[in-house]
Amino acid sequence: MKLKYIAILLILIAPIFLIKSSNISILKSYTELSLKSSNSIIFNNTAYSFNSKFKVNAAAFGYEERVFNFNHSDPEKIVVLNEIPLKVIFKITPDLNPKVYIDEVLIKDLQNISLVKGSYDIEIIQKNYLTYKSQLEIDSYSRELLVPVILVAIEKTILVSSLPRGAFLSLNGGGFIAMPDNLTLNKKTNSLVIQKEGFLTQNLQIDVIDNNPEQRIYTLIPAENKLLIKTSPSSGAVFLDDQYIGLSPIQIKNPMKGRLVVTKYGYKDSSSIINKNDNLINIDLVPDMSLVTFNITPNADILINNKLLKTISNVAQLQKIKHKVTFRADGYRAITRFIEPLTDLFTISESMLTEKQALLNESPPRIKNSIKSDMRLFLPGKVRLGSSKNESRRDINEVIRNVNLSKHFYISENLITDAQFNKFKNIKSPSNLPVNKITWVEAALFCNWLSRRENLKTFYNFNGSSLKSFNSNANGYRLPTEAEWEHVSKHNSKNKLIYSWGADRKITKLIGNIADESTKDFLTNFVADYNDGFDGRSPVGSFKSNQNGIKDLTGNLSEWVNDFYTSDIISSDTVLQNYYGPLFGSKHTIKGSNYKSALPQQLGISYRTYGSGADELVGFRVARWIY
Repeated sequence: MKLKYIAILLILIAPIFLIKSSNISILKSYTELSLKSSNSIIFNNTAYSFNSKFKVNAAAFGYEERVFNFNHSDPEKIVVLNEIPLKVIFKITPDLNPKVYIDEVLIKDLQNISLVKGSYDIEIIQKNYLTYKSQLEIDSYSRELLVPVILVAIEKTILVSSLPRGAFLSLNGGGFIAMPDNLTLNKKTNSLVIQKEGFLTQNLQIDVIDNNPEQRIYTLIPAENKLLIKTSPSSGAVFLDDQYIGLSPIQIKNPMKGRLVVTKYGYKDSSSIINKNDNLINIDLVPDMSLVTFNITPNADILINNKLLKTISNVAQLQKIKHKVTFRADGYRAITRFIEPLTDLFTISESMLTEKQALLNESPPRIKNSIKSDMRLFLPGKVRLGSSKNESRRDINEVIRNVNLSKHFYISENLITDAQFNKFKNIKSPSNLPVNKITWVEAALFCNWLSRRENLKTFYNFNGSSLKSFNSNANGYRLPTEAEWEHVSKHNSKNKLIYSWGADRKITKLIGNIADESTKDFLTNFVADYNDGFDGRSPVGSFKSNQNGIKDLTGNLSEWVNDFYTSDIISSDTVLQNYYGPLFGSKHTIKGSNYKSALPQQLGISYRTYGSGADELVGFRVARWIY
């Protein structure tokens, strides 16, 4: 029987051991806080339930009601409620539309202001009213908070006076009144102008922050006495008692008596005395002139600063400054000089040169052109082309022609190299070997390219790759004429030259890159007991130049010259002037020997052959007239 009661008691108290509990944390003190739960019992901020999960409904005065879902296994169970903002209404008197700032933020809608508890800085601004400033404290909740604001109109009295007395003032753009005076200010910002003769005008600003009466005394600053110095023309150097003070126009502060001097390039010095009360001095500067005489040979037109001087006696009055002077006469090179006639009498003497004389003066004996080819200048002279019939090495086409070279010309010391020719082709090449395997047309086109590169007049007139004509007045690059080639080969020699080394066909010294002993295995003809060190092309400049400074006239490569090929016989009495060959033809003349030449016939200066196509044994050099 006792066991039965014990069993019943255990059944009744067993659920007590299955109840779970959790403490709920309230981090903030809430007024009238209420905690309720639909699935647990809450007592003294502790929730009791059989289930692991439970809900808590929290509510407090001035806060939004909120439901929290907790689990007994959660490490923290915290209740935090959000404040309900209260509506703030500003009652502003008088009824205006001022700007309201809360914590420096402009409130755009005064009818919908909601704030939570806290401290706020209030600033209310209205035109012509004192700025309202206060601090709003909200420490408890209510549905509405009425904030009364009374704006005070600006009405400030200021007694203003000056030191020294006798000044006049203008308030906010109004008329001037005598000081001292009582001013009534009705604006937040006020402009005040104070004037008195002999003193600087003062422009002041008065900002009103309260309506308390004030007294203000303004000390006046004496005005500076200024002297304005003007000159015509301007930019004259101004000196006061020998001390430089600047360029005109210029103002001098508080000037005393003194000696004023103004100087300007090309004008006479101006001197005057200034007095203490002077406030403006105007000075007209007088041009300083020189009588300039021009002694020009021959008589020429004279242009001064690009204007023609109209005078018979070649005398002009010129200001003592720099002038551009140009002398022009038909058939003569114009001369331009810059002169500076600084004396009262000035003479210019000039002898003009013809264009030819001027070009000769500008043409040194040796130049380096834009592709770094050295050029030698040759004077006019007579040359006899060809060879006599009794010359044993003579070829039948070496007809005799007499040519008069009446024009100075440049000719390149060396053959044109691969590197130089490839500039024309826009190809990079470091090779210093003479260019070969090119046609006569390619060589002529190269000459035109080089002329344009140096702003010279082109010699060849092409239509595409077809030669149309020659321009005999051009100063641009061209191939040497046959006459020029023989002239630079034979000129300036004391002895008759059949070969570049003399009249005897025997070679006793190193004379160039020809067919030597090293070629006997593959050439039928070669020069015995001769070795030049090359069995093909040699770099230009490898051998000594001839008596005129020209290299490779014997050996290395044969050379294209300008002339169309002909073997027509011309009377020995005929003298050809600056002959550059026939105007038309199908082949072009080739001069000189090459690295495969060995026969006396080929090595002679008068040797000539012809061709038109590219050949590995033919290169070229360039020439040009200077006028």
